[in-house]
Amino acid sequence: MESKQLKPKSGGKKPNAKKDEILNVAAGLFLKFGYKGTSVNEMARCSGISKETIYRHFKSKRKLFSEVLDKELQHYQGEPGYVIDPGEHADTRKALKQYGKMLLNILLEKRTLGLRGLIFLESAVHPELGTLYYDLGPRRGYQVLEEYFDMRLKHGMKSRFDARKLSRYFAALVLYNVMLEYQCGVKRTISEQELDGHVDEVVDDFISLYIK
Repeated sequence: MESKQLKPKSGGKKPNAKKDEILNVAAGLFLKFGYKGTSVNEMARCSGISKETIYRHFKSKRKLFSEVLDKELQHYQGEPGYVIDPGEHADTRKALKQYGKMLLNILLEKRTLGLRGLIFLESAVHPELGTLYYDLGPRRGYQVLEEYFDMRLKHGMKSRFDARKLSRYFAALVLYNVMLEYQCGVKRTISEQELDGHVDEVVDDFISLYIK
């Protein structure tokens, strides 16, 4: 799968162009050298932007890192299918399959895997970075699912579980085995056909087990 790179915005007249340039340079350095191994001096050298300018846009390296995370994750949240139609007549099976495939496609991208690897490594020393990533990424994903299940339950869907539990169980079924095999190197290539088959099977099983 191709990794989606964030492209710097062009045009000096845009007020956020300089900030975007700093964020893109910083993202590449963080992914390559880690949080501790990346310095503002190196960012300045690679971008040609002075340290003073970087600190004018970002009060600290941690603040810069948090905005890199936010920018990276917002990029994926613009993907089609990230918001689920909760309407009364929406097709639950179709909506969950679309969302499940979208989640896997995002999480299996090389850039996303690199970002997650960086977070998991750094959070052992800087737990606040792990919390930050969770709040900006996984928590938002759970929220989308939870809001969807909440609306479906209000529109007549029956389940012995509440919306919060349904969102966690669904995400776990979709992601756990595929991500584990991929990140452990058991399976380094996953075709679109395999992804489709996996998500279709999970959604059918989820509906039969969790929804009345």
